[in-house]
Amino acid sequence: SCHLALGSGFKEIYNGDSEKDKYEKGLNHSNVHVDFMIGTSDLQIDGITKDENKISIFKDGNFVF
Repeated sequence: SCHLALGSGFKEIYNGDSEKDKYEKGLNHSNVHVDFMIGTSDLQIDGITKDENKISIFKDGNFVF
């Protein structure tokens, strides 16, 4: 699969940095954040929970939930 995100970046990935430092390091600032998932009709993506159970996230190219 391919994931593409446009808009505001996540500040949490720059722990300990000042707001100014975050933007100087390349954090994007925007009023919106939009995610796009791109795949094929046969794409399957499974996740693993903390207790190691497998859950289906993407099936036949579509989100399960």
